[in-house]
Amino acid sequence: MPDAARIDDLLGAQRERGIAAAVSRWTPEAGTVTRWTSPEGSGAPEPTFLVYSITKTFIACLLLQLAEAGRLDLDAPVTHLWRGAPLPPAFTDAVTTRRLLNHTAGVPDYGGLPEYHAQVRQQPDRPWTTDEFTQATLAQAWTVPMPARFAYSNPGYMVLRQLLEAVGERPWQVQLAERVCRPLGLTRTTVATGLADLLPLAPGLSRLIEGDEPIDVRGRYHPGWVSHGVIASTASEVTHFLQALFTGRLLRAHSLAAMVETVPVGQVGGRWRQPAYGLGLMIDPGMPLGTVRGHNGGGPGYSASAFGLWREGALRGIVTAIVGGGAHDEAETLTFDALALLRSLS
Repeated sequence: MPDAARIDDLLGAQRERGIAAAVSRWTPEAGTVTRWTSPEGSGAPEPTFLVYSITKTFIACLLLQLAEAGRLDLDAPVTHLWRGAPLPPAFTDAVTTRRLLNHTAGVPDYGGLPEYHAQVRQQPDRPWTTDEFTQATLAQAWTVPMPARFAYSNPGYMVLRQLLEAVGERPWQVQLAERVCRPLGLTRTTVATGLADLLPLAPGLSRLIEGDEPIDVRGRYHPGWVSHGVIASTASEVTHFLQALFTGRLLRAHSLAAMVETVPVGQVGGRWRQPAYGLGLMIDPGMPLGTVRGHNGGGPGYSASAFGLWREGALRGIVTAIVGGGAHDEAETLTFDALALLRSLS
């Protein structure tokens, strides 16, 4: 069966449910194969979605580029690099860019805060300000764990995005365009900053905002509810970004090596065997498929997952899957199923 047909088979369930979804697969032998389904019909162009926390990989790449240029020391205290409003007292010299990138700085998250989720549901179009995110998380009492211990934090990446803008001296979406999107020809990868930015996207159905029935988040959900910012893109462009990242087109070898230095995450469940985290990358070297490196993303309306697969030290392929609705792990399931096809064909 041709690659396109195999990918199309994986999209069958989404097609039957009438929701937008896309799977893009790259291999050194076949290049990129992308298939999608859309409520608009078979002739619709490849849909664009919010990729949520896959955004963290883009932010990490941009910061590592600044480090390569000598403008940022990953191990310097963030307070020594900071140029904005004073940071909360918990930011001691132990809080470095590296520790924020790999989630070992101890920064609190808002994922477990009931008031955050209540506000998203009650006023999805009016996100918290940076100060409100800070007061709810960074301004609370916390300490940097010694030795390092993983604790996922979106506000940690909010600080990194602010640091990126301070050191890079331009808005981060401008740096993204100049140093990633234009060199790679990514014409549909942008930063969503307002309600209008979601209107051109594929429908994204969610029960996380407003009523109990799934509703389309476009025009209702403000991307500012993602504290560090959120990228909108297509599955094929995310795949192209990861392919360029992993093959050295965006970063030098020593930076890539730093990205894949891991800290253990702890038990996750599902298909994960030895879950770990690098610098903006989710990593598992213990999967039967081989080592996977990439990132998941999920939030109101969209589920995204993009991972590369390594076996015997070589990059064998990359898969990105994005779904406009459904369970939070729906895209991950599609991605790992497509990665399993790579193994079956080798």
